[in-house]
Amino acid sequence: MQARRRLFMERAMRIKSLDNSPVNDHQLHVLRMVYDQITMYPPESWMVLIAIVIRRAFKQVKNWFSNERQKNKEGKNVRTETKEGDKVRLRPLALQCPQWSDDFFEEVVMIYDYKVLMDLRANDSSN
Repeated sequence: MQARRRLFMERAMRIKSLDNSPVNDHQLHVLRMVYDQITMYPPESWMVLIAIVIRRAFKQVKNWFSNERQKNKEGKNVRTETKEGDKVRLRPLALQCPQWSDDFFEEVVMIYDYKVLMDLRANDSSN
């Protein structure tokens, strides 16, 4: 598992984007879903996965969550542990899943990312 995480971190660190560039609609939808429905405090391994999926620099994903927590401090969180043993604070809705893991989180984010892309394309073609 550590080798896989290291590989993903290397991949995420190779993603280049302008430091002050705002997130686009697609990226914002995915970031907001994770923040609002899963966790305000994703572990580093999950932020790496988000960075890869939305093609945004890891540092920018990390900063987005930090900035968002400063702006919106409300929201209930429950402390739990992932399958890998990471301590994480999940939203109550996310606790409906019996066991979170890096693999499960990656699947959730990738499925939602695909849905967002299809919705945005459908909206673009109807305009």
